[in-house]
Amino acid sequence: MNIDPNSEHQRFDALQGHLMALEALMVETIKAIPQDQRRDLFQRAKILVQQLMAHSPGNVTASQTIARVQRQVP
Repeated sequence: MNIDPNSEHQRFDALQGHLMALEALMVETIKAIPQDQRRDLFQRAKILVQQLMAHSPGNVTASQTIARVQRQVP
C-alpha cells in the first residue's frame, strides 16, 4: 500500500490498520503465556502502545486498546 505522507486521512487509516493488527498479535501472544506469568504484561503492553501512538492523529487511546486486549484474554 502506497501512503501519501501528506494525506492525514491515509496516515490515519494506515495507523488504525496497524493498531488492529497489533491488538490481535498481543491477544494471541498473551494467551500463549501461562496465566501466572502475565502479571505485568498489560502494563508493558500499554506503554508500548502509548509509544507507538505518541504521534498519531487518532482519538483512540492506549488504555482503550489495552482494555480491548484484556477482554479477549481469559
